[in-house]
Amino acid sequence: VRPPARIRYMLTRPADRVRVFIHDVTGQRIQTLEGPGNTGANIVSWDLDTRRGHGIANGVYLFTMEAEDSERKAKARGKIAVLR
Repeated sequence: VRPPARIRYMLTRPADRVRVFIHDVTGQRIQTLEGPGNTGANIVSWDLDTRRGHGIANGVYLFTMEAEDSERKAKARGKIAVLR
């Protein structure tokens, strides 16, 4: 069993919905995660599987975190390196 990847993010205000979209280097979306929308530090875990339940290969993956409420939508981007 491999440990999950943890994506940490900070919110300056509460969000109604937080989603993290994970893409491979070709830009194909391989996973969508739902995260907590609390003010301050938050963590969402990824089991390193695709949406279809397949394990991913070693490499670099890109993510976009979107936090939204009734008034605003914010985005942040980052990278995850997977090495086993």
